[in-house]
Amino acid sequence: MKEIAIVGAGPAGMMAALEAVKSGVGVHLFDANPKVGKKLMVTGSGKCNITNLQAGPDSYDTDEPGILASILAQQPPEQFRQKLAEMGIFTSATSDGWVYPLSLAAGNVVQLFEASLLKAGVTFHNAAQITDIHKKNDNFILTHTRHDAPSVFPLLCVSSGGKAMPDLGSDGKLFPVLARIGHHLLPVEPALAPVTFEDKTLRSLDGVRLDVETSLWLGDKCLKRNLGNAIFTQWGMNGPAVMNLSHLLPTKVNGTIQLKIDFLHQYTPQAKAYLAANQDSQECLPVLLGGFLSQKITAALCKKIGMNPEAALEQIKPDEVQKLLNLLCNYRVTPTGTRGFKYAQLSSGGVPLAEVHAETLESKMQNGLYLAGEVLNVMGPCGGYNLQWAFSSGYAAGRAMAKRAA
Repeated sequence: MKEIAIVGAGPAGMMAALEAVKSGVGVHLFDANPKVGKKLMVTGSGKCNITNLQAGPDSYDTDEPGILASILAQQPPEQFRQKLAEMGIFTSATSDGWVYPLSLAAGNVVQLFEASLLKAGVTFHNAAQITDIHKKNDNFILTHTRHDAPSVFPLLCVSSGGKAMPDLGSDGKLFPVLARIGHHLLPVEPALAPVTFEDKTLRSLDGVRLDVETSLWLGDKCLKRNLGNAIFTQWGMNGPAVMNLSHLLPTKVNGTIQLKIDFLHQYTPQAKAYLAANQDSQECLPVLLGGFLSQKITAALCKKIGMNPEAALEQIKPDEVQKLLNLLCNYRVTPTGTRGFKYAQLSSGGVPLAEVHAETLESKMQNGLYLAGEVLNVMGPCGGYNLQWAFSSGYAAGRAMAKRAA
């Protein structure tokens, strides 16, 4: 009887196992953690933002968009939601497409995946760290820490993740192994990570949370723009507003890139019109702009440009009001880097998508080797996009392996 090995029991590996076992062959799922789905447990702040209805090819950064589109098309979000329902995982979607389980509990999702895998006949090898992979006589030889588990397999899927959240088992140790057996690795960097900077004004906003438009600039060139929620902290910013840009920053930067924050974004015309209509008001600017953003923000920026935040608007010259509005729309700060892999939700880079076959994700360098999930160079924004990629790529690889084994 043929046997298939899948390395990594995260979203991609679990989905690959569920598909591969349909061939009727033995499927062995290896993971360094004592339980499957450890990283899935913390997604969506524990609520498991499992996919996004807007997850199409244009949502991602990759080296090979055509291959990405081919894989996503095999299991798009709505089809994936139907598969989840068949497993007992029922979901709901927000107005902007973010999909969560009705239970809002990632632990429940992991338990139902585990139950489905056991029912299907997948064999678990937990606490089994894979340290090396060799190819011999058309078989893959796995070196691992579970001496009671098999080591020789004709078909292998590596879905061991990237380097983000190393405390949960994603340490990137198999990247050098994949390079040794023929793949060319793109630099692996933290992605979807908090951004650090030194700015006394913004540091005073510790704990403030709101939607802002952010953009990264290299001189006069805008590298990327994003609108999302931001959380201000003592060390910088967190939240999708900056996390979705963070892959463009190395862990440490040299001061050439600037982060622009637009606190008012699309509401700028309304804010200007409201202030113009109330220019004789005896209220101060933080109060008048309180319908658009936290008073704490306006007060801090008033102080930065030497304005009294408690002064009535009727006492402030129009050019000073304009100066404040300009700062609210174009606040610039110099990032010092990101908080690194420990706090990143994802890592960018890894194996180029160009080095796998479009429909199957089989390696172009090693016959019988399949790759899925974060080990491949695909990166989406916050909001369930990267879980959708993990599950879709696992589905495609597992399906291809089942067909190959049969």
